[in-house]
Amino acid sequence: MTTLILKPVSPAERSQWIDAFHAADPTLTIIDWDDPSAPPETVDYAFAWQPEGRRIAAMPNLRAVISPAAGLDHILRDPAFPRDMPLYRMGTQETVDQMGDYVCWAALTLVRDAWRWAEAQARQEWSPWLNQTRTAATTTVGVMGLGELGRATALRLKALEFQVCGWARSAHHIDGVDTFAGDDAFIPFLNRTDILVSLLPATSQTAGILGKKTFAHLRPQASIISVGRGSQLIAQDFVDAINSNVLRGAVLDVVPQEPLPQDSPLWTCRGVTISPHMASEASYRDRAAYAVSVIHQIEAGKQPALRYDPAKGY
Repeated sequence: MTTLILKPVSPAERSQWIDAFHAADPTLTIIDWDDPSAPPETVDYAFAWQPEGRRIAAMPNLRAVISPAAGLDHILRDPAFPRDMPLYRMGTQETVDQMGDYVCWAALTLVRDAWRWAEAQARQEWSPWLNQTRTAATTTVGVMGLGELGRATALRLKALEFQVCGWARSAHHIDGVDTFAGDDAFIPFLNRTDILVSLLPATSQTAGILGKKTFAHLRPQASIISVGRGSQLIAQDFVDAINSNVLRGAVLDVVPQEPLPQDSPLWTCRGVTISPHMASEASYRDRAAYAVSVIHQIEAGKQPALRYDPAKGY
């Protein structure tokens, strides 16, 4: 019998997760992270948000940790987490679809400068204004990060008739999308871009990538869609770029400090829409089913996808 230890984001979610896991695999034994009577040697797998690394290290028969989120920084920021423990990112179809929907919405919002309508509505003003004749077809969206989410998002943008290019550390091929790879290709990629999308993971190489050095190489009056990790955005550089019209606007789903403090200047930047890190939030059912599929593959002696690679940082 396989035993899973469960640590949700909040205790209020516990019953939904248990129901979802039992729907995916009724034979699974689930124990609560906070159950003091649970013997650590009985645990086979952990499905956990911000698990204490020392607790993980004290489970001698633990075979893998599965993250309930696509990001792993909530786990890896703990220096006590054992770096040799197999660790898997979340990767459901719902996650892919929701991210694609969000980025497409954000890109169309930026093309039409929809923030102007929101401002006028807040003032209760009927205030027509002459928009420049921008369309999806005349706008190039550059996607940074061409993994599962980036690839699917690029194809969705292409289906909306955006011009689409992509950049990653390693080479990728995506039908209908101009792709760039490596440091030497980064500036040529930026030079093509009107709307820059970050779907990069959190690594030492991507920290601060959304800063003035990057903004300076984008097309004039470019915009930003930040859906990767908050550590990639240099807030003061961004505010300066908005205020000096280097950037035309942005949609930010991830920011350097979350929740965003009330006194952050990001709240009041003109042309900026902020969402509370909710671009892609798959259902309990879909994420539990994915976690169970990872467990079944490991039990069958297979290697599931989306395993964390310390050498790559994701």
